[in-house]
Amino acid sequence: MHHIINQYRPHQARETLCLMMEEQLERVRRETEVNYAATRRVEEALAEAAEVARKVAEQEESEKAVPRGGEEESEEEKARRRDREGWRLIMEAV
Repeated sequence: MHHIINQYRPHQARETLCLMMEEQLERVRRETEVNYAATRRVEEALAEAAEVARKVAEQEESEKAVPRGGEEESEEEKARRRDREGWRLIMEAV
């Protein structure tokens, strides 16, 4: 009886190893899919941010063409205005 059991052990070890490798492969595939999904979400967010930046730049260019009552706008005021416009566009996109 011990002889028969000992002959079966290599087969049992191979099967156990195969099952472990299949589980590991499945886990890696799930993690890879999660990473791809995260990558897609980041790319979409970057595309939206680029669109907002483009709209802000267009708005800024159109405002440069129209002078404001003869007063020169300071760099800080320009930055604040760009920020406000950017946040407005972001909120519109949401």
